[in-house]
Amino acid sequence: MNRLHDAKRYGVLVDYRGILKELDTAIRAYQDLESRTQGGFDVQDLEGLYHQFSTEYKRLPALHEQLWSFFRSVTNKLDREQYRQVLALAS
Repeated sequence: MNRLHDAKRYGVLVDYRGILKELDTAIRAYQDLESRTQGGFDVQDLEGLYHQFSTEYKRLPALHEQLWSFFRSVTNKLDREQYRQVLALAS
């Protein structure tokens, strides 16, 4: 389950049942939520909000490399303290 938090930029919606293709239909069926809810939402704000996992997983190798490049200065890959120090310097 995704929970709202100011620091979260996005979440992951896992479609175990293969119904994600119905999301656009459901959103359009409830376009009047804005008038029925406090603040509501604008359907156009939701366009492009999700991506198919069948294409997103292809980005994982590059993202994995990008993550580990952040820790290139860590000489002992088993030393958690070195990782912590890299993170402390970054913040």
